[in-house]
Amino acid sequence: MAGIGFRLQKLMAGESYTDLIKAYAYSSVITTGPMLVVMASLIAIHTALARTLNPQDGELFMGLVMYAFAFSMIGVSPILYILTRYLADRHFARRSDVFFLAYISALLPALALQAALCLWFISGIGLSATGEWACLSLYLFISGIWLAMVPLSAAKDYFWITAAFVIGAVTGIVLALWAGQAFGFDGYLIGLAIGQAATFGILTVRTLAEFGCYGGIDLGLYTYFRKYPRLIFISFFYYTGIWIDKIVFWLADTGEWVAPRLYECPNYDMPMFLAYLTIVPSAAFFMMQMETCFAARYQDYYGCIRGHATLGVIREKQEAMTTELTAQFQKFVLFQGFISGFVIIFLYPLAQLVGLDPAQSGILRIGILGAFLLMAFITAQTALFYFDLQTEALIASAVFCLSQAGGALISIRIGLPAYGFGYAAANLLSLFTAFLLLDAKLKRLDYWTFMKQPVLTPRFKLESED
Repeated sequence: MAGIGFRLQKLMAGESYTDLIKAYAYSSVITTGPMLVVMASLIAIHTALARTLNPQDGELFMGLVMYAFAFSMIGVSPILYILTRYLADRHFARRSDVFFLAYISALLPALALQAALCLWFISGIGLSATGEWACLSLYLFISGIWLAMVPLSAAKDYFWITAAFVIGAVTGIVLALWAGQAFGFDGYLIGLAIGQAATFGILTVRTLAEFGCYGGIDLGLYTYFRKYPRLIFISFFYYTGIWIDKIVFWLADTGEWVAPRLYECPNYDMPMFLAYLTIVPSAAFFMMQMETCFAARYQDYYGCIRGHATLGVIREKQEAMTTELTAQFQKFVLFQGFISGFVIIFLYPLAQLVGLDPAQSGILRIGILGAFLLMAFITAQTALFYFDLQTEALIASAVFCLSQAGGALISIRIGLPAYGFGYAAANLLSLFTAFLLLDAKLKRLDYWTFMKQPVLTPRFKLESED
């Protein structure tokens, strides 16, 4: 998101460790805030479910929350990158006054479509009327949070963005535990939905306070669907790829029936979710490094081009930029490698702590390796976006999504010992594809940069036209 680098650079330039901690905390919230809140809520509520609900209702609750998180992400994905690109362009043009209206223009149709999808889904599960409305509310609030994160990544007020997730998580957990004990299954859903509503409300209010509201619905956003159609599919393939392996496991013979239209695969789901948590620190670290160190080199390079510098100077800046990109990837490998290795070494004590059986522990070990490769793929994909290589990003995202589905199917066919290997192999293939595409463009970056510029044909006026 354009603008976030400047905010992080100010914190990184601070003279105290407090500023550094704030910078990493903020980047963590921007990159993984919704996931952390949902995972923390489920972990905190999970123990209480066993005491107050029968096992079937407990599985139904966990399944509904997991489906809400997964399909809200997939459902809003076609508009996420469009909104990001539109706001980035407006930020570059110093038109941040349109941010709130652009956000509302994306939010309203997205929530309408999400509501229709959710109502169809929950109508066949057999919930009470109260449970259906609580489930719908939870789904829509999570969907809204995904969209609210886009404009707020360029906000100035870090405190309230972080506080929104903390307040939402604490409110959701406390109310879910209280209402669950008082009202049972519906109470857990209502409490969690109120927590997500708190987060969504605070984020929306902060967007309004930060950027103001001027004019009416911003129709300029919708022109970007025609202008950048590849962004729609890039986003859809990427976010679907995040979940498609789980969906395949749910719908295959490995899935366990929980309710009509709702399946889960506990042997696979829990280890993979825990594996995702191991990349949270590196996601924050990578964002910090890319949006500060690399972004400075990136701006120098394109600043020279806009300033009509000589070819020698431009290539010198290009070399510095690509060297910095390589250095940041090496830092990521060392940083995430240390975290992944540490977790794998102490895997069995950690697995016992969260209640994983030996089979799930084995899946978690491979999942940690797969998550490491996933984060590496995300670094390459981010670099493709920096250079506006949308065709290459689309190819990489499509490979990511299709290979995840294929890897899951192959793992299921082989059996339990292969669970997780398909996921890791798919991430490796996606990483290899993205790096090949990125390397091919970086080798001739100056050529592609100039060739993408529009060619203006001068019109000469003839003397007879005077």
